Amino acid sequence: ACKVSTSLLPDELLKRAKEVEEEVGREHRYRWGPREVDVDIILYDSIVHNAPNLDLQIPHLRAHERDFVLGPLCDIHPSAFHPDRNATSCQLLQGLLESLKADSCALTRVLPVPMGGRVED
Repeated sequence: ACKVSTSLLPDELLKRAKEVEEEVGREHRYRWGPREVDVDIILYDSIVHNAPNLDLQIPHLRAHERDFVLGPLCDIHPSAFHPDRNATSCQLLQGLLESLKADSCALTRVLPVPMGGRVED
């Protein structure tokens, strides 16, 4: 996770993020598949940006559902405000963790599956 300052507009920042992924060696296999690196724009000031083609949605559409996003966000910017949820990153994380405790069937972690799809003992 990182917090940056930029003069780039959201679409320009997304383009640069995709270039960085490519430079690092990300290979596009299939949607939601394993990847070497994934650069997402979670928040951009208080901007709400909904691209018609769904290439860029700010705030990130599922950030509020992911402890692995909210935890680091709280570490680097506890007062980051989610304009659609009307809450700070830490408030969202607290609510998410409380809901996971209340739901005994909740999935709290997704483990990566090695390439080839086989999990070894």
